[in-house]
Amino acid sequence: MLERMGRKDRQVKIRGTRVDLEGVEAALRRHPLVRDAAALARTSSGDGGATLVAYVRACDRAGAGLVADLKELMRSTPSPMRPQRFYLTHNIPRLPSSKLDLRALMALDEVNVQNERANATAAAEDGPAGGDCIARTVAQVWQEVLEVPVSGQEDDFFDAGGDSLKAITFMMDLERALGLELSLTLIAEAPQFGRLCESLRGHRTNRYVPFVHLKPGDGLPPVFFIPGLDGTVAGLFPMTRRMTYPGAVIGIQARGLDGQEPPHVTVEAMAAEYLREVKTRQPAGPYRLCGYSFGGLVAFEMARQLWGSGDEIAMVALFDTTMSPLRWPLRSWLSIVHRRIMRFSAAVIAAPMDSWASAARRIVCRVCEGLGGLSKSARTSVLKVSASALIASARYRPGFYPGELTLFSPVGREPGLPPLHAIWSKHAVAVSIVETAGTHSTMFSAINAESTAERLTRCLLVCAERTLPPVSVSLDVS
Repeated sequence: MLERMGRKDRQVKIRGTRVDLEGVEAALRRHPLVRDAAALARTSSGDGGATLVAYVRACDRAGAGLVADLKELMRSTPSPMRPQRFYLTHNIPRLPSSKLDLRALMALDEVNVQNERANATAAAEDGPAGGDCIARTVAQVWQEVLEVPVSGQEDDFFDAGGDSLKAITFMMDLERALGLELSLTLIAEAPQFGRLCESLRGHRTNRYVPFVHLKPGDGLPPVFFIPGLDGTVAGLFPMTRRMTYPGAVIGIQARGLDGQEPPHVTVEAMAAEYLREVKTRQPAGPYRLCGYSFGGLVAFEMARQLWGSGDEIAMVALFDTTMSPLRWPLRSWLSIVHRRIMRFSAAVIAAPMDSWASAARRIVCRVCEGLGGLSKSARTSVLKVSASALIASARYRPGFYPGELTLFSPVGREPGLPPLHAIWSKHAVAVSIVETAGTHSTMFSAINAESTAERLTRCLLVCAERTLPPVSVSLDVS
């Protein structure tokens, strides 16, 4: 049996370069305010690499700027010899023979590692100052790569322990988290946390931004709402403004409404891109997803993708969502067409002939009113998004979601269509039906918004009660 005890000397490998820890300690002792110093190679729990840390015992007259002076002093040494962490301590552990007590030093370092992890967890819960979605994302990736939290806008990536290899990892993780194509030189140009966030915000302004805040709130996790065929969230405002749910309600607009990017042509691609944006706003579950009409298909696919990645889902609500009209049964089409023709004929027969012209004008005005606030290019974009959504719904084949679906069905739903329960019961473990006022096109209108908002809020609060962590109560019976 061969037992490896380690090296007799104190040489370690830092980024492929052999470093003598005693040489690092000797360099630190050159400072006139340093009484004693000890260097240690800390093994990272993430990639197994070694991080050089230094413990310094300062003189009584040393000021608060000693660490900055030591960093400046070590700039004259090769890069692998520069400690990435400095700790000021009252005593360097040593044996009676004056040699360094490595076991005691490693135990002291382990305590510092645990404290840093606890501080990192607290900082992640609180979020960085001025934390918009970009700042939160950068802070999260920063902490994962460097294993230290962001404490302020002036934090420097390289002073916090970053190097060229970690910079590459950091930028690649940021690309995945933000969905941007970033240059690897960006971190060198803006190593401070605040400057980096500002640079990334400049990138983001030229990029598709789907989020529209329909209702503010911070008491509970946000609700993400996907609109219908045209991809705009304007029709959701009357209902969401009347909701009393404590959390925020965020609408997700379709890509392509700005006319600069092509719209999605598959539900799967739409759900994947929406989820990337959702996770910048809410990195972890449980998630609350809602979708109206065609948006319900996207919400359903988002739930399936979240479930596939192991994320927790609190609620999936579909508002009068059916499959593609191209997949409706023929009898449903015949029933709907027959009913519309009979209704139109009855209205024409009952109306005087001299009122037909004014009725036609009202119909034209009503159609134009729906797009009246849009420019010609915007109307073209809405039509393109709607056409792409029709293609996507025709291509989509919903799989199975191993959870519960909440189906909101308007009381004035088209009678010729299959019931929502019959459509979705084979695609989920369980479905529940919630009736709302109005029809498919008026369930979110001003006259029915109060009723729909009240029912949705009630369902969200029930889900919040189910997902709350259990409360432990201790009783003093002494």
